Amino acid sequence: MDLRQLIAESVDSERALANAEKIEFHLALSDEVNQVPCDRQLVSRVMVNLLSNAIKHTPSDGTITVTTRKAGSSIVVEVADTGSGIPREYQQRIFEKFGQVDQPDQERRGTGLGLPFCRMAVEAHGGQIGVESQAGQGSTFFFRLPLDMPVTARRSSYE
Repeated sequence: MDLRQLIAESVDSERALANAEKIEFHLALSDEVNQVPCDRQLVSRVMVNLLSNAIKHTPSDGTITVTTRKAGSSIVVEVADTGSGIPREYQQRIFEKFGQVDQPDQERRGTGLGLPFCRMAVEAHGGQIGVESQAGQGSTFFFRLPLDMPVTARRSSYE
């Protein structure tokens, strides 16, 4: 599938919410690799989840940057925000079902199922997902998809 198009469509689907919060999107999409073997619906949901989370945790007048780059035999997609960041002790927990960052000054902002879904969808493609973050300095969520998807990942769950 056309990764650049999928990302553009995902950003467009979240643009109204970002505009309401005065959050700006920046796209830095590599021309190096564009066609990626993956399930379009699953990867689209991963992108929308990551963008939606970035919007929720980025203050007004903030920025969300989406970047793609080739890394060996994989493509890496990054969603970086200028939000409050995630303390180190929560960075693995947020990928577990119902795992959320305790924020006493804020109400819960979701079910805690979005990032676990992202992890399962990316891993089903033979890829990896993670986050780089420091409290107070924003977060960069990234996922890596192999350019040569393993045969086991190609099977449909409907077969």
